[in-house]
Formats: sequence, C-alpha cells, structure tokens
Amino acid sequence: MSSNYVEVLRTALSGVSGRQTSKQHRVSRDTVSILLRYARNQGWKDVKDLEHVTEDDLRVLFSGSSGKQGRRDSSYTFPDYEYVHQELGKAHVTLTMLWEEYVETCILENKRYYRETQFRRYYHQFAKSKKCTIRLEHKPGLAVQVDWAGTRICYYDEEIGEFQESSLFVAVLPCSNLIYAEVFRDEKLSSWISGHVNCFRYFGGVPKTVVPDNLKTGVTKANFYEPTIQQSYQEMADFYGTVILPAHIRKPKDKGAVENSVKIVSQKILGKLRNYQIHNFFELQETVADALELINSTPLTGKNMSRWDAFLQEEKDYLLMLPAETFELSEWKQAKVQPNCHVVYQGHFYSVSFEHIGETVDIRATHRTVEIFYHHQRITSHKILWGKDQYSTVEEHMPPGKLFFLTGIVITLFVGQVRLAQRARKSLPVS
Repeated sequence: MSSNYVEVLRTALSGVSGRQTSKQHRVSRDTVSILLRYARNQGWKDVKDLEHVTEDDLRVLFSGSSGKQGRRDSSYTFPDYEYVHQELGKAHVTLTMLWEEYVETCILENKRYYRETQFRRYYHQFAKSKKCTIRLEHKPGLAVQVDWAGTRICYYDEEIGEFQESSLFVAVLPCSNLIYAEVFRDEKLSSWISGHVNCFRYFGGVPKTVVPDNLKTGVTKANFYEPTIQQSYQEMADFYGTVILPAHIRKPKDKGAVENSVKIVSQKILGKLRNYQIHNFFELQETVADALELINSTPLTGKNMSRWDAFLQEEKDYLLMLPAETFELSEWKQAKVQPNCHVVYQGHFYSVSFEHIGETVDIRATHRTVEIFYHHQRITSHKILWGKDQYSTVEEHMPPGKLFFLTGIVITLFVGQVRLAQRARKSLPVS
C-alpha cells in the first residue's frame, strides 16, 4: 500500500514525534526524517505551509528507492566512499549520519540516491576492495584495550634452580587489531604500568583512551559510574595525555577485542611454548617477542594484509604523539609527620616543616626523588636515600632555635614538660 506522504509530513509538522508518526502511518523512520529534512530546506515550519503541496511534489523525493537490487544503476548518485571512510575515522561520526548527509545533498541537487541498506553494502565492498579496516564500531586511534592473560607461563630459572611462573600483559587496538604482548615476573602495579609504557612505544603513539578491566592493579574501587583509578596509574595517563575508561562491570562487550586477542595470544604463543624448555626469564621475553611479531606480520584470514599493514595504513596517523621523555613510575604512600619533623619512607627519614608536625602527608617517590604533599600541594622534596636508617634534613624545616636534633628527644621532652606544667596549674586551688 502506497503511503500518503503529505499526510505523513502534516503529522510530523504538527508536533508528533518521528517514532509515533512512523508507527501511525506505517512508514519507516527514515522516510519521516527525509520528509522533515526536505520541509526544513523548503522553509516549511507548520501545517499551514502544506496547503499547496501535492503528493507528486513529495513522491519525487523517494524516486531513488526504486530499481532492481544487486545492480548498479548509473542514474543513481554513487557516494564518495573515500570521503566516507575518512570521515568515519573521526570521533562520534556514524555511517547513518553520513548516509543522511548524502541523501540531503542528493535531494538539494534533485538526484537519485541509495537507501541506507545499499549505502552500507557498497561501503563494505569499498573497504574490502581497498583492503581498509571497516570503521563501524571502532574508531582508529581512539582506544586500546588492556588486560592480563589468565594463563601463567612456567619456565625453569637456572639462576635460582627452580621453576617460576610469569604473567602475560596483552594490549590490542580494536580498529586495526594490532596486538602487543609482553611477559612479566608478576602482576604488580609496576609491571602493569611498564606494560602500558612499552605498549605505547611499540605502537609509536598513544591512543586517546585506555580501556582496562576493573582489576585491582589499576582500579582501586570498581564502580559502574565512577570507578576510582589507582593514583600512579592516573599519573601515567596524565603524562601521556590519554584517558582511562575502565570496562563496565559485567559488560564483557566493553573489552571484547582484548578478550579475543588474549585467546589468539594464548593459542599462538602459550600453545607453541608448551614443548619449549626456557632456561631463564630473558630467554622467555625474547621468545614471546618473536612470536608476537609473527602474529602481527601474518596476513589476516581472507585478506592480503597483516595487522601491521592495517595499523600503518589505517590507524597510526590517528594516535597521539609520544612525549619526548619516558614516563617515570612513582609510588604513593601516606605518612604522619613525627615530632622530630621527619616522615619515614622505606626506613629512611625525610624532613618536613615543623608546621606540619602530627599531620598526615602524601609521599610520592621515584627512583630519584621523594616528594611530600599536603592537601595536594607539594611542600618539599628530597633526593632519595639508599642504605639504612639515613636522614635527609633541611635546617629551615626545624623549629626556631632547635636546629641540631634529629631523634626528636628534645621536642618530646619539651612537650612532656609543658603538659606537666599544665596539669600542675590545673591542680592549684583557686584563690
């Protein structure tokens, strides 16, 4: 049954939603959108503007939907898929949005156009013929998904004389499916962040977002709306200009690419290592690196291009630039300022201004410096100490007239005497 497009447009302009208009007249929502777009271009704002509009005036808009399926008709305006593919690489751009823009252009130029189904089919053909990555779900350079592989790798360490277990860090760019994998002795925070740093160096750039699972290494509090990111992990993200977006709890689709990559890595790396005898950790690292290159350089199934080819052609240019320097891992701790104007970190003593005695401060330590923060403001820094029970003291941190004590005995005695005097004063009879 043919539709009365004038009635459809009259309903839509009367304030009825597109969904309700579509349902009421039994037409697609695309039809309603096309009619409204055409009305807007003609300057029609309400029902009164449709008095002299005929059915033939509107039916010509849908002449592009006729024709035999599966055959290319030269009377149709063929989309510029080079432009479409380029625009799909931008954030928030969808194929439906580009199809609507294509239809609007054809209507203004009074040309025939393809419906959305054909538009999408021809785009898939274009991407396949040009060996391009189809950009429907994953934008190039937008995200990297990261996780630990569930299976541990066992190797014999000749230096220790016993078997050891190691963990495999896996990262994947969902658009080009380029994989990065590296083996670590443990799954501690330092290993987790080192995996990210090395991953960015391997890619030669930084994706705009990082999507980890809600593992305790990087996410201290898993929450559906506002997960709490571990402080050193957040510091790493800020350094590289990327954003950490933990996968939603119980939402495996958020990290489907990395789950599939873990499966591939497990089959092609862990599976092949089952009969190898690895004699030390460094040999294991080299073996995993060689296996990784084989995975990324092998042509993908049904294509003449590898993951590396797809990455270089389709995704590398969309990554953020690497900083000139490499991120330096830091450790954050909390400590209380002792009566001797020092805080303790790893058995060493670092001075803080006497004004902060008794306060709790944050300590940020790297392999070179120890920085101390109070209410998120840095109040002092020291070179890190090595050895045992050493002091790093700044004289200006000591109270006036008390410059040469380190153990806190003087302050402790002084405070004790003051308290005794206060108690004695309270016990005196009132005259």
